[in-house]
Amino acid sequence: QEREKIPDSSLSIMLGTEKGFTYGEMPAGLSPRGLHSADLNSDSRADLVVTDYNGGSVMIFEQENSALVLKHNIPVGKHPVGAGALGSEIAVAVYSDSKVVLLTRNAKGNYDAMEAVVPGNPTDVTIGEIGGETVVAAANYTAAGVSLFKKENGALVKTADLPAGSGACKVEIADITGDGLNDIIAANFHDNTISVIEQKPGGALAEEAVVYKLAGSRPNGMAIGDINGDGLNDIVTANRDSDTIDIFFQKNGRLEIVKSIVVTDDEVKAFGPVETVIADLNNDGLNDIAFTHMRSNTVRVIYQVLPYAPEISSSTHPSQESWYPEKSPAFILAAREDLNGIKGFLYSITKDSPAFDAGSAVFSESPSVRTGTLEAGTWYFSAAVKDSAGNISEPAVYKVNINEEMSEKNVYNYPNPASDFTTIRFPLTERAEVKLVVRDINGAVVWTKIIGTEEAVPGINNIRWNLVNDRGRQIANGVYMLTVISGDKVITKKIAVVR
Repeated sequence: QEREKIPDSSLSIMLGTEKGFTYGEMPAGLSPRGLHSADLNSDSRADLVVTDYNGGSVMIFEQENSALVLKHNIPVGKHPVGAGALGSEIAVAVYSDSKVVLLTRNAKGNYDAMEAVVPGNPTDVTIGEIGGETVVAAANYTAAGVSLFKKENGALVKTADLPAGSGACKVEIADITGDGLNDIIAANFHDNTISVIEQKPGGALAEEAVVYKLAGSRPNGMAIGDINGDGLNDIVTANRDSDTIDIFFQKNGRLEIVKSIVVTDDEVKAFGPVETVIADLNNDGLNDIAFTHMRSNTVRVIYQVLPYAPEISSSTHPSQESWYPEKSPAFILAAREDLNGIKGFLYSITKDSPAFDAGSAVFSESPSVRTGTLEAGTWYFSAAVKDSAGNISEPAVYKVNINEEMSEKNVYNYPNPASDFTTIRFPLTERAEVKLVVRDINGAVVWTKIIGTEEAVPGINNIRWNLVNDRGRQIANGVYMLTVISGDKVITKKIAVVR
């Protein structure tokens, strides 16, 4: 700002493509400072407003044939800084002249100017609707407040000086209380606060501002938008001297700071983030946070992603490959931090193969989950993270092996009666040799099968018998006795054959 002219003063543009960003550049006066995007000529395409700090003008770039072309360069005064636009009107904060300039597009496509004096030195300006009227709001950096202006009889007239903190450097008009009415929001550089001047039903503004303390220091930039997808405006501040981005969510008509992100690990923290925007910058449907970083001469993006899958552990079944007798597994779910905050977990448990359906899964706010009693076998516990915006992560899966000793209750065959085949079911607590013997009612051996340790595994075993004898011939109808032998365990059951 101290130079009379910066030889390579230009406007640089990075255009998003499927393969990333392409870079463009165009001359932009002596020292381009403020930047705002809006459709200024009603052609449904975005145009750019750029303030030239040392040139004392506002440059208007309009789209022509997919390129931005400088259409207007309008003198506005000494050291224009911030700019805002609504429809075809542009407001400019002129710092050293202590004034606001309003440019209105006329029928010929040129701009008519009107201006008004501001108490102190304005650094930012915005246009919006308050009380059913279009107003201009200016952040007065040296006068600790926000001034409101409106057009009246062909002039720009100041209508109010509103309270804000020390060093009000950014101002926005938006609904920040969720009542459908626009409020006025200021970021206060010296106080490290946000001031919200609420609009009441009927259009009147509150006499006192609601003040929110930042976690960071020197909020040089501020952006408003819906970060967590709940349909309500949230706030992001770029904190220059703490190297942080503070994120406020709107909850129950108030703002709540949910995260303060340190953006570098440098020992020196001064002159960090200075401007910020909220926008979907990778076309994934989630709003991201971009900011300029003064000290490193970079533009950086905090991309919002879906929640990460949780980490799953179990106190009752600590190894996914081992077998345990506990039939009611207990799990601990651990979730990584999420931009929107973690609401809880969705989980399900299925036998023999993993399956997860978020629509039918059980929700738990607690990270500690215990299932009901499960039968012996291999089970799959699937769990996903759900954040406060309703986003759901991919599921993580944890395998649980439950064993039990053979008993009269858990050894049986099905179907029974059988006609074509039957399946013999028995559990094992470890690998062991198992002998199956089928006898007729006279005690004669009909069929024998020895299952080695390679085939008989811990958990539930199912062996198919095709109702043939040891010579491969079909057995007759009748009642047979099945004996399952493993070690010192001997279980006998009846099998009925009916064709």
